[in-house]
Amino acid sequence: YLPSDPEVGNWEYTVENEDLIDVQWEFFPDIHELGLIGTDGADWFHVEGLEPGTTTVRFLYVNSFTQLTDLTLVYRLTVDDELNVMVWGFEMVEPERTPRGEVKSLFFTEGGYGDGRSFSLRRDEEDELLMELDFDGEQAADESLLAELDGILEKYGVVSWNGFNDVGEGEADGNDFMLAIVWENDFSIQATGNNAYPEHFGEFCRDLERLFETAE
Repeated sequence: YLPSDPEVGNWEYTVENEDLIDVQWEFFPDIHELGLIGTDGADWFHVEGLEPGTTTVRFLYVNSFTQLTDLTLVYRLTVDDELNVMVWGFEMVEPERTPRGEVKSLFFTEGGYGDGRSFSLRRDEEDELLMELDFDGEQAADESLLAELDGILEKYGVVSWNGFNDVGEGEADGNDFMLAIVWENDFSIQATGNNAYPEHFGEFCRDLERLFETAE
């Protein structure tokens, strides 16, 4: 059993010899039902086919927000000559990025009554890249826009905004924002707020506005 929280990340495993090893997996939403102490849930792995000195199963916990492996949660299963199964934890590895690919779609709107801005980006059925500014009709966009957009998202750590949903002090006044992004590997984020914004929000808005207005 390996502690797990699907809202934060997921386990990935690699097998040196897939013909020898069979791995079955199941998620338990309440780790405490198993008599274990840990986070919100646990992944259960049943491994068959390990042989002494020949095969290893390696488990990596991938954080959904940063898409980087957590250096403290890397385990290896192996077997010695006397068929004792050994679990090796806390293996130190270099961070590995799970490729998200290019942005497949983006929708962003921000502002109050009558003075808001909106930006959207998507691919149509013919895989043509389309953009739209302030609901003023879609138009073809240059592919180079994606590289610049990726730079903006990385610069301000926008992936870490995933799940942001807050209301600032005082009454809600309609001055809000909504952001939704989907990447090629279907990894997605969504963030919303009313008079409450993630870190670097203002800088992100200015760079996004410049990018879309320059691309028009």
